Amino acid sequence: MFNELKLFLPIRLTLPITMKISKITAINLALIIGLILMNRYNFLLFHSFIEGVCIVISIGIFMVTVNSAEKNRYGFFSIIGYCYLFVGITDFIHMLGYKGMNIFNGFDISFSTQLWIVGRYIESLSFLIASISFYRKINIKYITSIISAIFITSLISIFYFHNFPITFIEGRGVTAVKSYSEYLICLLLGISMILITKRKDKFETKVYQNLMSFAMLAMIGEFVFSSYRDLYSLENVIGHYFKLLSYYFLYNAVFVTGIKTPYQLLAKSREKYQTLTRFAPVGIFNLDEAGNMIYTNLRLSEISGLIREQINSVSWLEATYPIDKTTVNNQWKNTITSGMQFNMEYRIQSSSGKITWVQCLIDALKDEENNVVGFIGTVTDITERKLAVELMLKGEKLYKITFENAPIGIAHTSISGRFLRVNDRFCQIIGYTKEEIFKITRQSLIHPEEMDQDQTEITRLICGEVKSIGAEQRYIRKDKRVIYASLKISLFSKYNDSAEYLIVVFDDITKRKETERLVHKSLKEKRLLLGEIHHRVKNNLSIVDGLLKMQSLKVKDEYFKGLIFECQSRIASIALIHEKLYQSESIAEINFKLYIDSLIIKLRNTYSDDIERIKFNNMADEIYFDIDTATPLGLIINEILTNAVKHAFPDRSSGVIDIFLYQIKDDYGSQYYELIIKDNGAGFPDELDLYKSETLGLRLINGLASTQLNGQILFENKRRESKTISGAEIKIKFKKFTRVQGE
Repeated sequence: MFNELKLFLPIRLTLPITMKISKITAINLALIIGLILMNRYNFLLFHSFIEGVCIVISIGIFMVTVNSAEKNRYGFFSIIGYCYLFVGITDFIHMLGYKGMNIFNGFDISFSTQLWIVGRYIESLSFLIASISFYRKINIKYITSIISAIFITSLISIFYFHNFPITFIEGRGVTAVKSYSEYLICLLLGISMILITKRKDKFETKVYQNLMSFAMLAMIGEFVFSSYRDLYSLENVIGHYFKLLSYYFLYNAVFVTGIKTPYQLLAKSREKYQTLTRFAPVGIFNLDEAGNMIYTNLRLSEISGLIREQINSVSWLEATYPIDKTTVNNQWKNTITSGMQFNMEYRIQSSSGKITWVQCLIDALKDEENNVVGFIGTVTDITERKLAVELMLKGEKLYKITFENAPIGIAHTSISGRFLRVNDRFCQIIGYTKEEIFKITRQSLIHPEEMDQDQTEITRLICGEVKSIGAEQRYIRKDKRVIYASLKISLFSKYNDSAEYLIVVFDDITKRKETERLVHKSLKEKRLLLGEIHHRVKNNLSIVDGLLKMQSLKVKDEYFKGLIFECQSRIASIALIHEKLYQSESIAEINFKLYIDSLIIKLRNTYSDDIERIKFNNMADEIYFDIDTATPLGLIINEILTNAVKHAFPDRSSGVIDIFLYQIKDDYGSQYYELIIKDNGAGFPDELDLYKSETLGLRLINGLASTQLNGQILFENKRRESKTISGAEIKIKFKKFTRVQGE
């Protein structure tokens, strides 16, 4: 049951029965015992005491809220405070009109209970209105008028017209009107609790808990008051206990909000102020109305170079630098006389002679009658700022000198292209005077064919797509001569990133462009000439090949005919290099992987019968060689492949020849190339000395590898596990041919 109640109303009731024994003081025990004895001795005294305490609290709540209304953070309490004035007055009349007091004659026994109902209605309505109006703009006068109208109407009905509903009948107890009114009052308080709970995060925790405790205890008391039969009955006693307890928690809520919390905040604020002034990065001081120092913080001592006792014992103006003292004194006298703000930048000098630039700001403190009662001031060390300004001025002067005397043209233009500032070199390049150039735009100088591209790039620069523009453009001088300019355009933006102007760095490169054109023309001519040379060499080698072929037709001896055929093959390999160089884009180098492919095709065409079942695997990397390296390397590969075709597969069985060519580095970082050609044929004869052989092919391979390529050659037979030969491998490690200067 208790858990269900916590879910509905998430509050913590601070009731005496749940308090720890350690928190019950002797005063509380004495008060409880005193109330019990007072009730036993005289109920009217007991009733008057409790009602009197509640009346004092009601009037106290009104006084607190009225005097703190402007500072109160909760409009909630302002409504309750004003309304409790009427609650206190009603309870006071109720106390005086209670049965046995004999103050108001001529009224029946129902008189005091009628006033009780009026007071509770005002109380519950004020809570409901305050809960509904929480953190809204409220018109206190309007709400007070409504409550006062209810209060006055009720009193007139009771005292003058005597038509207020009967609430108590002697011998029978409370009437239905009284009971239902108590239930309605409980309902209004319950609704207020729900509304307050929804806004519990807006209250301080203690305030919220006290409000919930008040409302809950008030509801319990109203339930008790809804069914008693005698004005002196036990229910009446218990109900007044609950009323006293509820007012205790209401008093706590208003006291915490209206008095205790503001004083705590004031104390914290004062502590923060003291901490702020103590550790502030600026010097802070107070002066009396005569200008005598009465307070300084630590920072002022650090800035002035004087200890606080020295500052307080002498006039603060004495630390002023002698040159500035007259100006500062005159300004200070004007401040004392007129009460105007003192705001100056000047120098102060410490006892050690150190000079510091400071900004001093002093305001007058005035009372309610606008009389000056003192001064408060701050002193800020601006020495670094002064140095920065001085450096900035020097930098600006240096920039002006650099701008005007730069060896290249520099211009500032608006976003639209209007010239804002130009240096002399820019005017020299473009052929206009400064007076003339400020009357035209940058766009009017650009060659018409460059205009669209220029506008596109400027748009990208302004939109932030690029940080700067670097380009070569054609411009038209004043004398109508077209020049080439190398320019870089940057955007100067303000602190808020809005574009302000363009910075154009401009140089005449017309002579360089002409030189580049001539060089390009010369290179083109040389390229054509070199290509023609390769073409003619290839043709001449073809003529030689043709002559050898004609001569071989007249030779009957097969040995000599074979020698001529081998010469033709070597000449064809050299001619193939010149053909590739002629076809290459660079003319100086050829792709050797493609050269090997072409060489294999030539061999297949030459030895069509012997090579039909041989497979060539060209696994060379794409490496480029010039003619000095390509010619000997091509002859070597031609000789190795020709010998492999002729001798590696004597029975003309199928075979495989693998060709590798790649770049390597040794342990010292030097760059080498390695050529590997291997087959799976019969291998080299054991009796053949491959390095000293007298055969032309091997002599050619060894000679070209060692002398032309400055390489190392290795001949090796590959053997199976049965130690039978399974093919030959030739490995050559070499560098690119480097022509010696003067060759």
